[in-house]
Amino acid sequence: MEQLMQKLKGKVKPTATAVVMSKILMPSTEKQLKFGSAYVSEALGLPVAVLMGGTLAADVARGHFAEATLGCEDPKVSEALLELFNKPNFAVKGLSFPLAVELFAVMKSIIAVAAGFCDGLEMGHNTKAAIIRLGAVEMAKFA
Repeated sequence: MEQLMQKLKGKVKPTATAVVMSKILMPSTEKQLKFGSAYVSEALGLPVAVLMGGTLAADVARGHFAEATLGCEDPKVSEALLELFNKPNFAVKGLSFPLAVELFAVMKSIIAVAAGFCDGLEMGHNTKAAIIRLGAVEMAKFA
């Protein structure tokens, strides 16, 4: 990530908005983690939007239906990005709070990994359903 930011620094128009499409946690100088969007914004000196969803790039490329959420603070940029990304097979909804979109995407991925463990360990559908339901309950506490 650091190498990519170094390559892009100074080559992107200062009026651009970076769009982060992957869940990234980076170490920060305060010995804490920071979301990838914060890292990209700081590294490039640009505002950042995030596009997060239950999507696999290969499925999107094949034209399979997918949905995602765009988090963007600037309403004009959000409108332009929604127009760009919304397609018949790719539904995108917008929110004005990118951090929330990124946080919920990370939590969703943690729940998905736990559900995958249930499958791999053959723990049964009830256990998997409980993991998903309890994960959703925990996510709701952040809403």
